[in-house]
Order: sequence, then C-alpha cells, then structure tokens
Amino acid sequence: MNKVILHKMRVVVFAACLLSIGCVLFQSRQTIYLKKAVNHATKDEVIQHMGTPRESSKANTEGSLLLYRFKEFQAGDLNGPGRWWCEDYQLRFDEEDILRQWSERDCSRVYNFPAY
Repeated sequence: MNKVILHKMRVVVFAACLLSIGCVLFQSRQTIYLKKAVNHATKDEVIQHMGTPRESSKANTEGSLLLYRFKEFQAGDLNGPGRWWCEDYQLRFDEEDILRQWSERDCSRVYNFPAY
C-alpha cells in the first residue's frame, strides 16, 4: 500500500479512538452507572448508588418513577466566570422494581442558576 494512504488511515483510526474516549470522559458518573444498570438493577440498588431521590411516585399500576437532580458549581477560568451544571434524571421501574428506562435533561438553562 502507498505510504501516504497508510498514514491517512492511521490518522483516521487515531482520531476515531480519541473521539470515542472523549465521549466517555465527558459523561457524568450517574449516566455511566445508569447505562450499566438498566434492565437488571433494582430500585433499592439504584437508591443505594445514587442517593435519595428528589421525588418518588407510582407511575401507574405497572411500575414507579424516581426523579433526581444533580447540580454542581464549576469554577471559572481565564475564559470566563464559573457556572452551575445541572442534570435531571427520570428513572422508570417495572412492577418488580427493576430499572427499565431512564432519561436525562440539562436543567442548567431552565433554572438559570447565578454564578456565585
């Protein structure tokens, strides 16, 4: 194979590896846990790992719902002031209290937390 083509292929593979590593590095620990826990973790296991939920309710006769909010202040740097990071998580459990579905939503802009 031509050396130029081989070099370009190596660059593409290296860039793809960096991209996939970057995506993992910027996920919250809650997101990483929930991806592994879906379809097998019980409600008690999730609460033990994530803490007491902000809200808990019966979604319907077929399961229940837990709501979490995680927020943290991220300090500023030379590029600008600090800001609040905020994520809402909605977790759905089946009638046997197994985590079946979850979603996350950025709540930083919704609440417009002050940077102090």
